[in-house]
This record gives sequence, C-alpha cells and structure tokens, in this order.
Amino acid sequence: MAKEVGLETMGFFMLGLPDDTIETMKKTIDFAIELEPDIPKTTILTPYPGTNLFDEWSKKGYIKSRVWSEYSYHTPYTVYVHPTLDWDVLKEYYNLFYRRTYLNSRFILRRLRRGIETGELLHDVYYFFRTLRYGW
Repeated sequence: MAKEVGLETMGFFMLGLPDDTIETMKKTIDFAIELEPDIPKTTILTPYPGTNLFDEWSKKGYIKSRVWSEYSYHTPYTVYVHPTLDWDVLKEYYNLFYRRTYLNSRFILRRLRRGIETGELLHDVYYFFRTLRYGW
C-alpha cells in the first residue's frame, strides 16, 4: 500500500535466527527480492545483552565476546557461535543478500529512475558504495 501511494519503502531482513538454515536464508533473500522494497537491508542476528536470547545462549556457552562495541547490527562480528550455522556461511548469505538485491537489474533501474526524478541520484550512488564497503 505504501508503494501505491508513492511512499519510499524499506525492507529490513534478518539472517541467522536460531532456527535458520541455508534453505530458510535463501527463502528470506527470495522474499526480499519479491517484495522489491526501495531500500532492502539485512543483518545477521545479534543477541544483545539483556535479551532472552543472549541469556539463553550465554548459559549454553554460545556467547564468545563481551566486547560491547562489537555488538553492532551494521557490521556483523562473530560475537557468538551459532547453534547450527557456521559464521562463514552466515557471512556468505549476508553478502549474497546484497548482491542479489542491489545488483538486481530491476532494483538498479528503480533506483536510477527515482534518483533522477528526485534529484537524489548522487545521494543514492554514495549510499550504494557505502553499503558495498561492508562486504559482498
């Protein structure tokens, strides 16, 4: 409905949930592509201190770091051991999300058209490269 009335849409997607598998992460990426938000974003789950998940994973010995500056959803750090997925796999699907959403021809054409229409093309190019810097 937001798109129908001309509002810019953002989609926030999370990878690495406790029960995630390679297949569920693929489905999350496919869903993000299907929804076609104007700005798709993802992160790898971070169990923040004070949450039930942090407490549960701490008791199970999954929490590896208590360096709080590493608890960032913008840059995934290996602050925990995922119960079923290797961190290399989590990072691979994090990068795959951005490759498949941002390097999608439909996404690029939509962003170019929007940037030209609104005069924000340079702004969009800047944020595209800023997003690139975190991985892929």
